[in-house]
Amino acid sequence: MKKTTSALSLILITLFLIANFELKDSFPPITGAATVSSSYPEGPQLLWNKTISAWNETAGQYTRSFAGEIIQASDGGYVVAGGTNGSSSRDWYDWWLVKTDSNANVEWQKSFGGSGQDFTYSVIQTNDAGYAIAGTMNGKATAVKIDSAGNMQWSKTYSNSTHASIIQTSDGGYAIAGDDYTPPSYFTFFGPSPIIRLVKTDALGNEEWSRNYGEGTAHSIVQISAGGYVLLASESKTGLVLIKTDLLGKQEWTKTYGTRDDYSLSMVQARDGGFVLFGMLTVDHRGPGLIKTDAAGNVLWAKNYLRERAIPSDMISASDGGYIFCATEDWTIEEGDVFFEIVKVDSEGNISWVISLAEGSAGMSVVQTFDGGYALLETRTLVDYQSWEDYYSAVWIMKTEKASSDPTSTVAPTPTPTPTSTPIPTLSPIPSPEPTPSPESTLETVSFPTTLFIGSAIAAAVVGLGLLVCLNKRKGSKSP
Repeated sequence: MKKTTSALSLILITLFLIANFELKDSFPPITGAATVSSSYPEGPQLLWNKTISAWNETAGQYTRSFAGEIIQASDGGYVVAGGTNGSSSRDWYDWWLVKTDSNANVEWQKSFGGSGQDFTYSVIQTNDAGYAIAGTMNGKATAVKIDSAGNMQWSKTYSNSTHASIIQTSDGGYAIAGDDYTPPSYFTFFGPSPIIRLVKTDALGNEEWSRNYGEGTAHSIVQISAGGYVLLASESKTGLVLIKTDLLGKQEWTKTYGTRDDYSLSMVQARDGGFVLFGMLTVDHRGPGLIKTDAAGNVLWAKNYLRERAIPSDMISASDGGYIFCATEDWTIEEGDVFFEIVKVDSEGNISWVISLAEGSAGMSVVQTFDGGYALLETRTLVDYQSWEDYYSAVWIMKTEKASSDPTSTVAPTPTPTPTSTPIPTLSPIPSPEPTPSPESTLETVSFPTTLFIGSAIAAAVVGLGLLVCLNKRKGSKSP
């Protein structure tokens, strides 16, 4: 029986390796890769940092708030999207939206979601001064529109999903990029793989059309002036994927970059009509990196930054034509020092300056502010070392001054907030939105994606049982 079990294990391992074996392509040779160095020019000074979620150290009440994205509102304040568990570590996470003034004093906050683990990854300010948010809720790609005071105006769901990013389109509607697990066009040994998906809606969130583009998850989308959309996605066997479509979502071309270990996070359109892609890249080492392409997706340059232990999180374009990105870097594993790095590069990807903040936190998002400085969003976490399952976290906003090397003009500086903490208003829950299927949608409602994963596990078990039976019969037939 031991020989039979060993044989079965060997067969299953062999099948797994065959199913997942693939030649690992290297990144195309590109000159000018940035070198890893600690002697970067120093960036602008930090003006202030302030929490927008309360620490709760009460026994058994571990408040957890997590940063997703930050934008600056038209009134000079900030809007932060992320997730929160309310006041108990036993709660599932809900969407969390916070509006602050220019000094990070909370004006209002809302939390809403379903019965599952919900998180919002994307927030924009809309043409009517309200906000649109996208993410996953109850395992589905969801978009929510609220007014300037945070009151819900509509909510729509579109597909079984793990990610959704939203932009407002030139016609006043919305484009939502992410992925879809319904139906599972790509099936692996471990279950279904996501399909890259783009949904176009009208101004009320009603689906006008949707398209799938192959295996992967889209993390960023832009509408280009020439017409159509460009999506940046990640795919487990390829790396980064760039897809260009027309105005109706018809695919025009696709480009892939990097290795299967690389992944994408964000993208902007450059002033010359090309694109700058950001994520984990393997150029001269594996770490945060940028790829600059022309308008047809052909690589012009690609560069790595920081050290191999750095984890990228967000990138935006700067007002001077360069780019800003943030990453979390563990410099000394032995001592556990964690640095929040903000890196400014010029239009050719050459480093202008670096800010290193030893905050013991994870930097998540960055935005350039109206005064020429930067606002940085981070999650700080403290762990109860007596019980590793119990910890609490809070979200902070940090504000820097304008860099002296930045030629852009500034406005009147924002007064620095007092160091005393500001009471945070109580969360105002919004009822969980009812799913509103599009009349044209043909998607089936299935459990995401647990049912399919269980199905694959059962199938593997059946195959294994069959092999056991065959091996036992064969052994029995050879017995005298």
